[in-house]
Amino acid sequence: MKKSAFVNPRSKDKDLPILVQAIRAVAQGDSAITPELAFLISRDARPNRPTLSPQERAVLTAYASGATLTAAARRAGVAYGTAREYLERVKRKYAEVGRPAYTKLDLAERVREDRLERDGLT
Repeated sequence: MKKSAFVNPRSKDKDLPILVQAIRAVAQGDSAITPELAFLISRDARPNRPTLSPQERAVLTAYASGATLTAAARRAGVAYGTAREYLERVKRKYAEVGRPAYTKLDLAERVREDRLERDGLT
């Protein structure tokens, strides 16, 4: 899995050794979370988001954008049956976090709520 980090070069409240340590941690596959970011995450009021694989997201976003399941499978580069399994997993994962999605419209709403179409996750 590809990891990334953003370091603000104009940040005057962090000294260079702390920034270097954070960059090294991310380069080794760890995460670097500042106290400010930890606070923002703790205040996140968005609904619970299930953890979706890249393939599940690809099928979900294509399907929820109006494509048929056949077309969504083609866009994701998987077989029709595999795409159907991915959608069933997605529905199950949303139900597990208390946000059931039974229909295509429900799935489209979850994509909008979770901003999956804007996250570059497809």
